[in-house]
Amino acid sequence: MPQEWQLRLSDSFGDAAGAMELIVNVLNINAEAEHPILARCVPLRAYSAFVAKVRDCVHSGTALARAVPEAIRYCIAHNYLPEYFTNKLEKEVFDMVNFEWDEELARQVRAEEAWEDGMESGMQQGMQQALAASIGNLMKSMNFSVEKAMDVLQIPPAERAKYAALVQAP
Repeated sequence: MPQEWQLRLSDSFGDAAGAMELIVNVLNINAEAEHPILARCVPLRAYSAFVAKVRDCVHSGTALARAVPEAIRYCIAHNYLPEYFTNKLEKEVFDMVNFEWDEELARQVRAEEAWEDGMESGMQQGMQQALAASIGNLMKSMNFSVEKAMDVLQIPPAERAKYAALVQAP
């Protein structure tokens, strides 16, 4: 893995063209990457050592639930963020480390959200069409004007032009 790379927001949306682009510079702060920022930032270097120790423990067969406390003890003994690790509960640190980005899960969540957005949009459109049909039915069966039908159905003033256009459309 390189020491640095860029992520572009537009890469998340395929071929969608937008008016704005977000480019994020990503720094590899893994201890083995030896990024120069680790030499300049002691807390970041200490955090990197903590993560490396957790990974080493897990790689050697230790369960994550045991690897985190072992890495905490290691960091305290080697003066890596001792104030942080002595003041935090092991569970808090474990919860922080246990977060793992799952690209497939992220895609599934995105797809579900898109489906929900589509359903909501479809429901709103269906409700608008049903309301427009009700206005038309009142106009036809009761010989009401479009304004009178909207009064009966209590259409808000801000939405009346939209419904009048829907009713007048062929």
